[in-house]
Formats: sequence, structure tokens, C-alpha cells
Amino acid sequence: MSDENTVEFVRPTPEHVLEVLRDWHRHDPIWGILTLKGPRLHMHTTVAEWRDECELVAWRRLGDGMNEAWKVDLTPDEWKQVLEPARTRTLQGVCELIAANASVPKPQSVTILGRECRPAAAFLAIRRLLVDAGEAPESIAPSTPLSDIARRRFEVFLGGMTKMAPGRLPRMKVHYSMLERISSWNFICGVLLMAVGLRDYPLLTILGGMLVIGSFIAISYVARNVPPRGIDFGNLTTFRDLAFALSGPPIRDPSNARTATR
Repeated sequence: MSDENTVEFVRPTPEHVLEVLRDWHRHDPIWGILTLKGPRLHMHTTVAEWRDECELVAWRRLGDGMNEAWKVDLTPDEWKQVLEPARTRTLQGVCELIAANASVPKPQSVTILGRECRPAAAFLAIRRLLVDAGEAPESIAPSTPLSDIARRRFEVFLGGMTKMAPGRLPRMKVHYSMLERISSWNFICGVLLMAVGLRDYPLLTILGGMLVIGSFIAISYVARNVPPRGIDFGNLTTFRDLAFALSGPPIRDPSNARTATR
């Protein structure tokens, strides 16, 4: 089977979209979307609760981020209709809007010796997503280690693979670059300078504010443009392991694995 025929892109259900959002919040911060620290997301979760619990940004930037993450081109007015007023709008509207406009990868069935083989289908779909991102198909075999390709293509693992099978990847451990670590420490130092200078040292407050802004810009740039030093997935070390994980049941809360597609 050629790589072109291994994946079908289909409309997700709102429930599938919700599972993907939950999964993104389960992983380390990527794309500026931070780890969920409070209650589990539900359709009735308000946008205000979502933004507060996940430390998300104001509605306009949140809409831009969702456009990028879901590869859609929705207008600010369309996002505003489901994001504002934040205290009354819920994730139901957000998920329905995304589901009506986005597409997610779905592995094509693979039959081996007369029986469907879901891990084989998952592996071929994984390879297709990575080839589309620029990897050479001959460099990806079932025995190929995940580490190097995951480091280069982490957006595919959190993007296409999570959309294809949310809840199956173990939580990633991201080893950030030294530049991002330095920027993070500068950010903390800037906050401390602002706190110290708030009463009696206005110059320190100004310097701290400049350091915070500069560090935030640097962190955002590095997170989007500089690959991390490494990414690991716990016990998953090869693409064979990854294929079995993505074709199996969700890692946690299997009762909520409503990931059907239309």
C-alpha cells in the first residue's frame, strides 16, 4: 500500500474534538497551550473556566491559536461568537465550530492474512503524517527509534497523531533547549525585579518589565521555531511501540474514549 492511500482525512465529531483538547492539556506546554491543572474539561465547561484553568490567552489570540492548531481559517467574528461572553459560552460551541471546519487523520484499514491489523494501519498512517512533514519514508521503519524524529517533528506527534488517536500517547517529557531555559530564568528574574522595585525602586520595576517582555518574546519564538533537545514517551521507544499504542485503548479514563468520526 502506498503512503498516499494510508490515511483518510475526515470531519471529527465535537466529542472527538473535546478529547483532543483534553489530550493537549495533558502534555507539556507546546504552542503556548499549557498543561491542565484543574478539573477535567467537559462540554459544559465555560470558556472562562477553560481559559482560567489552562492559563489560556484572550479570545482573539486564542482563536488565532486554534486556527493554527486545527489548520482552519475561521474569522475573528466566528471565534468571538463561541468564545464571548466567556462566562456563558461553553466548550460545546467551541467543539462544534471546530468539528464543522477541521479534519482529522483516520488510518485506512489494513488486512494481513485475511484479518484486519490495526497496528499496521496505525504505523502506515504515522509514516504518512511524518512524510508529509518532510521526513523520508525509507527512514521510518517499525524498528526505528522515536527519539530523533520526535525531536524534529514534535508538532506532528502533538498535532496529527493526537488528532488521529487522542488519549493514546503517554505524557511527553520534553527536554528544552538551553536558550529556552535561559529565557525562562530571565522571565522569573524580571518578575522578581518588578516585585522588589514596586514600592521604592521604579527603575527596577521598569527594568524587570522589559526583561519579562523580552523573555516572553524569546520563549514564544524558541517554542515555535527551535526543536527541543529531546522528547521521550516513557516505555515507547520505537515506531512499532507507537503504532501499538495509537491503535490500542486510551491510556486513562477509557470510559470517556468517545473518538468516533463522522
